[in-house]
Amino acid sequence: MPARRGRFQYLSPSGEVLQQGGCEVRVDDAIFSLAPDDGPPLVFDLGDVDALVAADYTVRATLFTGNALLLQQFGKATQDLVRELVDAWRERSVRCLLLADLEQVFRVDGRFELESGAPGAVAGAVAGAAELRLYRSNLAVLPLESAPFQWRLADVTSHGFDAQRYELVLRRDADVLRLGRLGRQTDPFARAVRESLQALAVEGARALGAILPFLDANRLQAAHRLLPEGHSARVSELSAVDSRIAQVLAANAVDASLAP
Repeated sequence: MPARRGRFQYLSPSGEVLQQGGCEVRVDDAIFSLAPDDGPPLVFDLGDVDALVAADYTVRATLFTGNALLLQQFGKATQDLVRELVDAWRERSVRCLLLADLEQVFRVDGRFELESGAPGAVAGAVAGAAELRLYRSNLAVLPLESAPFQWRLADVTSHGFDAQRYELVLRRDADVLRLGRLGRQTDPFARAVRESLQALAVEGARALGAILPFLDANRLQAAHRLLPEGHSARVSELSAVDSRIAQVLAANAVDASLAP
């Protein structure tokens, strides 16, 4: 990203102006650098940004510390600055979410709504516009007005399509994630999610069958229901499917010094 000149304000979590004035900004290798005309420079990793909102020719970057950086008066370069910052921030977010090395299946702009039903969770839903990136084993939600997050597809307990709201609905235990406003990409994206979930489940079942070759189809299905990809299960529950499972798992997955 080339250096761009404008003005800035650096605010405390309470809104107090800590520093302001003319400046030059740039991003190199996900590091944001601001060189003020007067005072110490401001440097941070884009992974420290929780929200990045542009409106009325002002860019507001909210850091995880609660501090906020306002970028203003960048003139004709404002749109380029916003686009470059958003692109760099999203790529950095993907790396922070440990998804950069995964195979990407689908990318689309839309809207999300996440509601948590877990005990102690904050009431209400987090929602907004976001870029959605589907990987073979994960789904990344990259909004601008809130922190990015990802769901492991192996953690999805059910999925479906709400025809009335025209949204894809994913559930992870008590959490509900709704994805909509995808336009013409709605059906292709929903199909890609369904196929990815199915492929992951089949791969998990095949892997389980490879280490438990003595199970017939019915017992393998029962074992996979108890022990899907990335999850744990009680030994007693697995033994109820077949008494040999616990012994085989211990022999193949437990170090001799840690064996019962």
